[in-house]
Amino acid sequence: MRTLPVLLTLLFAAQSQAMEPQHGRDFMPMPPPMAVYQASQLTSNPQATAESLTKLVPAAEQGKRYEVLVSVRELPVMPPLAPEKETTKEKK
Repeated sequence: MRTLPVLLTLLFAAQSQAMEPQHGRDFMPMPPPMAVYQASQLTSNPQATAESLTKLVPAAEQGKRYEVLVSVRELPVMPPLAPEKETTKEKK
């Protein structure tokens, strides 16, 4: 059975080629650009918070392009925290 080693070799070669990156071995994706300004704040009034945060954005430089993202997400209701139990007994 000489065909079995040949078939196994072809199978493993096809699998190793499928696992290689499509862009070649020297391909390195560009990292995302660093944020010029970034802020996050929990609030019950998103409009007022957005207005106060935009006042802190640094001035744009001439000739540069910027991406500005605004995201408002509703958070799930969290149950209130249980009061802490006192570990020491009060003396009378």
